[in-house]
Amino acid sequence: DLKIEFKPYSCARPIHNAIDCALEIRRRDAPDLGDIRSIVVKRHPDWSDYHRNKAPRTYHEAQVSLPYSVAIALVEGNALLGQYTDRKLSNAAVRRLMNLTRIETDGSLPRGVSCHTTMTMASGRKFVSQVDYPKGSIENPMSDQELRFKFEALAVPVVGKARAAKIADTAMHVERCRDIGDLMRLAVPSGRKSSSKKTRRRR
Repeated sequence: DLKIEFKPYSCARPIHNAIDCALEIRRRDAPDLGDIRSIVVKRHPDWSDYHRNKAPRTYHEAQVSLPYSVAIALVEGNALLGQYTDRKLSNAAVRRLMNLTRIETDGSLPRGVSCHTTMTMASGRKFVSQVDYPKGSIENPMSDQELRFKFEALAVPVVGKARAAKIADTAMHVERCRDIGDLMRLAVPSGRKSSSKKTRRRR
C-alpha cells in the first residue's frame, strides 16, 4: 500500500471537502437550485480565513474560491477543468449561488480541512452534509472508475478519446507492460515526437 492520495477536483485541495458536501447534497437530496436561500459552509479555524472570494475574475481565481467551487459543483455536478473557465464565471445560476454561500468558523470540527455545510431552502427545509476526509484521501479513496473518469476528462482534449482510453488501460495494468516506453509514446500528443527511442539508445 503506497498511501497515495489523488485530487478528484481541479482546484485547491483544502476546498475539496466543501465540494464533497455540495455533491453529496446534490446527489442525495436533489434540491431545486432556484429555491436555495443560503449555503453556510463551516470550516475549521485553520482554513476559515482562506478561499473566500465571491467574485473571481479569472479561472485561476475561481480555482481558489470556495464559493465558486461549491456553486459550480451544484450546477454542473463536478469540479474539473471544464468547470473552471472564464466563460462559466458569468453563468447567472453560478453567480447567484456564489453570493448565497457564506463561510463560518467552527472550532469543534475534528480536522483542519473538515467542512460542515447547511443548505437552506425557501421552504425552510435544510440539507446538511459534513466531510472530514475528502474524496481521494487515504481514508476516502477514489475508485478506479473515478480515477479513470478524471484522467479521461483531462486527457481526451489532448490526445483524443481512443488514445486516452488506451493510456488508461495500460496505466491501470502497468505491471503487464513489457516496455514502459510504449506507455510514454502513447502519452505524446499528435504532431510531437516521442524521445523514448533516444532514451532507450542511451541505456
